Amino acid sequence: RTSYNSYWQSRMSTTTLVNLDPEAATKLSLFVAQLSPESTDEYYSNCCQLIEAQDTKALVKKLLERKNLILADENESEVEGFFQSLFSVIYTLSESDESSLVRVVIEELKVAKPVSKMCLRALIISFNLIFNYTYKFEALEAILSYALSTGQSSLVAHFANHLDDWFKSWQLSGEQQRQLLQLTCQVAGGSKVGSITALDAMIKYFKTFSKGDKLTEEAEKMALEAILKAINTDIADFAHRNRLLETISEHSFSEPLSHLVRLLTIICDGSVEDFNSFRLTHSNLFALHQLDVDRLERTMKLLALCSLAAQASSSKESASSAVIPIAAIQSLLQVDEVEVEMWVIEAIADNLLEASIDQLHGVVNITRYAHRSFGRDSWQLLQQRLRVVRKNLANTLETIERSKSVVAM
Repeated sequence: RTSYNSYWQSRMSTTTLVNLDPEAATKLSLFVAQLSPESTDEYYSNCCQLIEAQDTKALVKKLLERKNLILADENESEVEGFFQSLFSVIYTLSESDESSLVRVVIEELKVAKPVSKMCLRALIISFNLIFNYTYKFEALEAILSYALSTGQSSLVAHFANHLDDWFKSWQLSGEQQRQLLQLTCQVAGGSKVGSITALDAMIKYFKTFSKGDKLTEEAEKMALEAILKAINTDIADFAHRNRLLETISEHSFSEPLSHLVRLLTIICDGSVEDFNSFRLTHSNLFALHQLDVDRLERTMKLLALCSLAAQASSSKESASSAVIPIAAIQSLLQVDEVEVEMWVIEAIADNLLEASIDQLHGVVNITRYAHRSFGRDSWQLLQQRLRVVRKNLANTLETIERSKSVVAM
């Protein structure tokens, strides 16, 4: 069988498309005809007639009739070479004819059989060969949908890293952005990337709505999924929880979604007492959404420790150290005194604190703690500490200057 890719690479680079001449069209037709030896002559003859008639649209559709045979080829370079040359044929046409055939290619690949990595690869190759932003959007939507429906999400999850740039350069509408972000959420949820990528896409999804906009039914479903992911995400993932809460707080939700927003607010910046009160009045909500109450209670107690450390250090010059009485921790967490050490150790294990326990003096010495959130009070505290740092630096410089003066004398 003729290797079409080697011929194609001799005529053009992989990044520059040129008009396909009759010789190249003939080579391409022969390559496709040879995929089915029992009908090679008849198929090839039909292609040649179309070439002689300069019926490019019909030739492209004729070549795509054998898409399943083309995609069955295990040689990726051969498949890539075919689609490069196919698009070169398409780009010899007028803009209107070109657009209709680009859509034909995308639609034909979406229904190609059997389902395979090569078919997904062909969609990605086509995406890279499309110049028009409208069709790139359609191709990307097809890629994500195909990967999702065929269990190949992990192969395209990295596309999420490029969405911001594509949104900007393609000048997509809010609705188009939401379509891609919704698919990205689903793809990330079905890949090894994990919930963080999905949560990040959901945050971007809600930012496509203006403040005060009435959310669609689909958006409310997305909000429910996003909030549940944020509630169940890793304890140390403060940034995504707070970003999501900040985003969805600009919108109003009906019950029971509004109650989940309240729960997320408590997790971000509430107390153990807040959580316990919420749990008593909304016990059915935990059952309805299969929320692990024990896990969330543990999360709240560990995060409350971080808040206590922040409060204790607010009056100190050090930005991250604090000394907290064991009795204060006992009262905050509503636990027995003997349990305090265990909770401090768990917070250290989860990288929320760096601390040591002074049993003799009944205190916990904290040298570093995680910030649950960073709001107005946090900015004011930071400004206060920066003023102290500047003052100390000025005093140090003044002392150095005095020392120099003494030495000079």
